[in-house]
Amino acid sequence: MPLIYRSMHNVGGKPEVGAAGKAFGVRPSEIAVDGNGNVHSGTGGMSVTPAWRLLAGLPHLIPRRLKSVVPSASGSTRLAIWRMGKGLSLRAPSPTIWCFAPIRENRSFTVL
Repeated sequence: MPLIYRSMHNVGGKPEVGAAGKAFGVRPSEIAVDGNGNVHSGTGGMSVTPAWRLLAGLPHLIPRRLKSVVPSASGSTRLAIWRMGKGLSLRAPSPTIWCFAPIRENRSFTVL
């Protein structure tokens, strides 16, 4: 899988875990959950982008400290742009926003 990027809150050097737009997790509207509480490949996933600079169109997702690189950056200083890319399936509903999901049936997207 290629490298992917997501803007998330930084908590102690790790992404904040949760179901919010700026956390490592999936909002309930982003993926289908079956009657057993499982998620399946091809039913949605957490939104990501193939290149962090594509977030320039969403300046509130780029931390203000990066204004020297992206002049429109207006995001919270709590944000960091995280790079990921192992063990997941990827689909691209648009050229700038991608979604990733587990390769196999999986109970959650918890970071261990």
